[in-house]
Amino acid sequence: LILGMDHLKSNAHWSLWEENKAYEKNDVVRTQSLKSNQVMICIKSGTSSNTEPTNNVTGSKINDGTAQWMI
Repeated sequence: LILGMDHLKSNAHWSLWEENKAYEKNDVVRTQSLKSNQVMICIKSGTSSNTEPTNNVTGSKINDGTAQWMI
């Protein structure tokens, strides 16, 4: 998935990560620890944990509660 910088900065295609929230595959979120050009894309539907992910390595897969993300 490639998003233009204008779209990333406008919040048009992503929301802020929330704890204990049900996410669907392909949801796009940002966390406080991500670099300005990064987003997390849900690759496995599930419910997030109560602790925000802190990984910011591009290409990483993150297990978050029962959801899984890719940066």
